[in-house]
Amino acid sequence: MVLIDLYTGLRIGELCGLKWSDFGRDKEYFDIHRIIERLKIQWAENRSDYQRISLISAQPNSSTALYIGTPKTEQGKRRIYTSSQAVLGFERIESYQKNNETYRENGFVFLQRNGNPYEPKAYNDLYRDVLKCADVDYRNFHTLRHTFATRAYELAFDIPTLSEILGHAQKSTTENMYGHSLDDTKKKAMTKFNRGFL
Repeated sequence: MVLIDLYTGLRIGELCGLKWSDFGRDKEYFDIHRIIERLKIQWAENRSDYQRISLISAQPNSSTALYIGTPKTEQGKRRIYTSSQAVLGFERIESYQKNNETYRENGFVFLQRNGNPYEPKAYNDLYRDVLKCADVDYRNFHTLRHTFATRAYELAFDIPTLSEILGHAQKSTTENMYGHSLDDTKKKAMTKFNRGFL
């Protein structure tokens, strides 16, 4: 998930909701159709836009449950084209699931050992443990999304394209969040005048 998020910039709920059936041929792209969230049952059961996920070993008296929902905005429903690094990550996960007989064509990409899909909090806990084992200071998982966006700016992605990839409802959101990166790029560009070619 870490590797894939660094190359796609997805929100954690979008990653958790990703299914193999969302992919195009050869994993050239995938579509974002859903998110996974843990919600209060009393609230979510009255909403037609949320579908409860049956979990293995679920707590019977819990006040919350895991739900599939749709992205918050229309822009959140989008197509993400994949880099070769992301494809390699997905292929490794697919191979692992097939070897362990947990792969399903319409199944979730990210599964826990018990077969349940990951939920954002559970994955965030695992992510924290991975950082600790790697002796890396903790950074929120959402930081990976910011890293992707900053690197995309440095690679000269234009704002409308990056905004669509990130699923921002407004292009101004992208510009406001990552404008500092654009400033750094402009500073580097202006140092070319230091070569004295005028």
